[in-house]
Amino acid sequence: MLVPREPGVAPGQNLWAGEKGVKNKSGREKIKVLGIAASPRRGGNTDILLDRVLEGAASRGAEVEKVVLRGFNIEPCRECNSCQKTGQCVVEDDMQLLYSKIEEANALILASPIFFMSVSAYAKAFIERCQAMWARKYVLGRPLGKESTRSRRRGMFICVGATKGSRLFEGAILT
Repeated sequence: MLVPREPGVAPGQNLWAGEKGVKNKSGREKIKVLGIAASPRRGGNTDILLDRVLEGAASRGAEVEKVVLRGFNIEPCRECNSCQKTGQCVVEDDMQLLYSKIEEANALILASPIFFMSVSAYAKAFIERCQAMWARKYVLGRPLGKESTRSRRRGMFICVGATKGSRLFEGAILT
């Protein structure tokens, strides 16, 4: 499932309409797009779709970066609630490397295959560990990231399923 786009616009090209920041060579405002690949399979449909969207964003002058979660050690959330007091996650693993990348991005794209009507285990651990960012913003009332990336952040969710069924994506959407 790919977020709908305008006809004639390549995937990823409509992520930054109206953003303010550094201008690219075509005079448009340059943004940072962070793509998160959450498939355990290299080169599969999920990777292909994410790469196409990132190519579309780059073709319009965006600075793009792809993070492949299968190469990171990210533990699940421990639900210790430390983040609700400090806004920081206490689990010392590779997720610590990703928090700043997420905050610096104007647009975040999460791409995951559908396994058992939900996102992959890699995506689930990543989403759970973003709890620290949620707590910082909504519990502690502290803004996330630089002021230049806060105004109109965009997000995209790409999920790929091979099994038939009208409710295949419901678990992923609810997550």
